[in-house]
Amino acid sequence: MVNVYPEKPFHFSRTRRTELNKIESFISSMPDDENVVRTVYLTGQPGSGKTELARQYGEQFENASSASDTSKHLVITLNANSEDSLMKSVKEAARKLRLPVCMELTNKNLEELMENLRDYFRDYSGAWLLIIDDMFGKNDFNKLFPRPGVKDWGGGQVLVTTQDNNLVPAGHLFAKPISLNEGMTKEDALALLKEISDVEVDDFAEEIIKELQSLPLALACCATYVGETRQDRASTQFGWKEFLNLYRENAKLESRSFFNNNVYPLSMKAATAMAVKRMAETSDVLRLTFSFLSYCELLPVPLIVLAHHVMENLPVQNDKRPTTKEEIKNEISRCTLLVHGRLQNVETIQCHQVIHNAFESAGNEKPEFVKMMKSLNESLDFMVNTHKEDVLFKVLVRPHLKSFVDHANDMSWNDTAEFLLISMKDGQFLFSTSNMPDESAVRSLELLYKISLELDLSDESRCDILANLGFYYLELGRDEDALNFLCKAYFMTEGKSEKEWLLLKCRVSCNLARTYFSMDSLDLAVEMMKRSIDLAKDVYIKEEDKVMNRFCWLAHFYCFSMRFWKLGAVVEEAAEFFSSCAPDIESVSRARCLNYLSGVYVFGIIESTFKPWKYRKYMNLAENILNKSVKIYEEVLEADVFPSPEYCFLLAWCAIFKLEAEKPIEARTQLDKALEYCLRNGDRSSYSWIAAFKKHLCGNSSWWQSLFYRILNLTKGRVTFAEHINICDDILRHCNTGLISPSRQMINGIKRGRDFFIWYNYAIFSLIFYYFFCLP
Repeated sequence: MVNVYPEKPFHFSRTRRTELNKIESFISSMPDDENVVRTVYLTGQPGSGKTELARQYGEQFENASSASDTSKHLVITLNANSEDSLMKSVKEAARKLRLPVCMELTNKNLEELMENLRDYFRDYSGAWLLIIDDMFGKNDFNKLFPRPGVKDWGGGQVLVTTQDNNLVPAGHLFAKPISLNEGMTKEDALALLKEISDVEVDDFAEEIIKELQSLPLALACCATYVGETRQDRASTQFGWKEFLNLYRENAKLESRSFFNNNVYPLSMKAATAMAVKRMAETSDVLRLTFSFLSYCELLPVPLIVLAHHVMENLPVQNDKRPTTKEEIKNEISRCTLLVHGRLQNVETIQCHQVIHNAFESAGNEKPEFVKMMKSLNESLDFMVNTHKEDVLFKVLVRPHLKSFVDHANDMSWNDTAEFLLISMKDGQFLFSTSNMPDESAVRSLELLYKISLELDLSDESRCDILANLGFYYLELGRDEDALNFLCKAYFMTEGKSEKEWLLLKCRVSCNLARTYFSMDSLDLAVEMMKRSIDLAKDVYIKEEDKVMNRFCWLAHFYCFSMRFWKLGAVVEEAAEFFSSCAPDIESVSRARCLNYLSGVYVFGIIESTFKPWKYRKYMNLAENILNKSVKIYEEVLEADVFPSPEYCFLLAWCAIFKLEAEKPIEARTQLDKALEYCLRNGDRSSYSWIAAFKKHLCGNSSWWQSLFYRILNLTKGRVTFAEHINICDDILRHCNTGLISPSRQMINGIKRGRDFFIWYNYAIFSLIFYYFFCLP
């Protein structure tokens, strides 16, 4: 059983034995009824240690189980701060408990998830504890949580942390409040100060505890300040008296602006601001780190991003300047105001909300912000996206990239080359506008183009911007605009022989080919894609996936324009190219290459429908290649394979081939695995596709169901490819209802595919009709 606890604090924490004993005492003092919910409410202001105390009690609760218990003690945490955070934490709990999870975020689905959770707790044979963290009275979904004394959840314990005293039912037999507004006990507070600062406590330390209201977070910042100052100035013997005087001066300054932002207590704001300021003054590495983090979301930031920014912007004249990026990473990760951890096998940095507020209050000017955008843009350039860390890095950095773009727009700091480059970096623009209507996305693109005209850019940068604009207009289904920008970019590449220009020409020609095909100019599309393939072979020496991707597009053009006789040549060329690649390379790039090659063979399968000797050959080759691609993904990404949507689709396609090989159980297992990963990623589009695969390709578990759906398809005139037509119908329905929002280009591709399958279906139907009814 995997238990779920609240997050650990950034600072060292002490076990709050007095409060833990009090919780246990309250639980045991409630009436003896094994089938009801007993609830303890931990109330107090922000920073009073409610969440950390809940985490400590959860660990104590789990450890209380003995070897003789038939079931381990279960601990689950739900974040009740908002509907979105609740949905995420409920989903996480449901996945760990192997309960069914729905992708769509609606009130109805949230209720269903909570009902599933309730049923699980009620039937659980062991003791359980549900921690509801940061509950507020204003939330409409509070009614979903177990109320004190109810029996429909079974017998268990609930621990609620909240700032709202009104949530505690008065005089309830099965509900008790514990207020943490008085903070830690004097003994625990003194011990915390000493352990973090490594400085002996005295009478002034006791005064500080009173001033800071015994709040753990404020005390931790205070101890950090004293410890850092003592380390830097050992000869001055900076101690608790000196800190107390400084704190009182700063508290007066903080109080003048306190009414503008009083979510956290004044004492805590003053103490954290002092600690942040002190560290920023004594370390250029931390000053640059804090500045960068001030514009990021309250989510883990890859450490490598911070280290690159610091390395690029450290003052040269600083005698204490670290000489390597590894030294910078070590200094950042040792900072006591930050949480150093790992997420999806990538080193990350995170901070508490009150610390983040202190970073923001420092303020920055436009030049510094532009440097940060430049660093973020360069960090993305370093990621070749072919190895494990690169794939995971890009998953983690996306929300922070969006926050930089949004802040630049809010501050009107978007008139720089750095803003243009980062806004259109590697497909990130559509991510940052994914929730926009098409009209808003177009206005954003128009703004980017207008800014680019006003800037003094190099020809190469201007061509790159035009190429990206063309790509995004193509994705939005604005073919004329896409053609306009891509033609301008292609014209700029003519006559250039440097590698950077050839890379641009290769990318532009590929997207031009896609644009021509979208505009039904097949000959131009084929000609331009062949040019792109020839260029790709020269410029993508170690990225064979990009070459194979173009072969796949070329086969796509021929297939969906019904020039089947051309597909055999494409299959042979693609296979010949792959045979020329370096053998035995295991990377994400090789896995993608195999994936695209299998796609080429799938198009070949369509061409060879009436050539049984080729059909079976292509089927076997495609299946073997897909299996090899899946194996490489799993070996390279290991346990962190699930963030990759490509891997999920690979599993789905492998399942389809297993169905062809009459292995329905293995196919269903792989589809279920792919769906689980989509849920973990929050990838609704992939989930919809794969769920449609499962529904129409292996959803009929009995012969009568299969017969029913065959008759139903026949009534619709669907003899062959019926399942694929139904899959397209399901996806288009999800698009129309807003369940998923793929690009306009992708929607058009689905429609084109559906039209092809219908045409192919009627062609087969006509041949069957002719054979049985027209031949003499």
